[in-house]
Amino acid sequence: MSSMIFLGDQEIFVSNRRFSTLVEFGLEVADSVASSERDLTFVQKLKAEAQSFYRGIDLDLEKLFLAKDEFRFWSMVYAELAVRIERKEIGNPEGEDWRPSATAEALALSKMLASAA
Repeated sequence: MSSMIFLGDQEIFVSNRRFSTLVEFGLEVADSVASSERDLTFVQKLKAEAQSFYRGIDLDLEKLFLAKDEFRFWSMVYAELAVRIERKEIGNPEGEDWRPSATAEALALSKMLASAA
C-alpha cells in the first residue's frame, strides 16, 4: 500500500513508511527553522493534523494548507529537509540506500508546495 500527496494535478506516490518519514522529519526541520509566531502556528497545525494521518492516505495539500505563506513555509522546510538528508544530519547516518530517493521526494514535495505559494 502507498500514500499519495497531491496538489491540483501534481502528485507524488510514496510508500507508507516514506510518507511517515517525510512527515516526521519535516516536522523536526520545521521545529528548528520556525522563526516567528506564524511559523510556529503552521508547525502546530501540521502536528495536530498528523495525528489523523493513516496508512494509505491520499493527502490533498490544498485542503491541508490554506494560505500562500503556509505553502511557502512548508516548501522551504522540505527543501531544507532534502539538504539535511544529503548531509546525513537527519535520519540513520549509517543507512545510505534510502537517502537518494528520500532527497528526491523531499525536493519534489518542496517544488509542489512552491508552485502554490
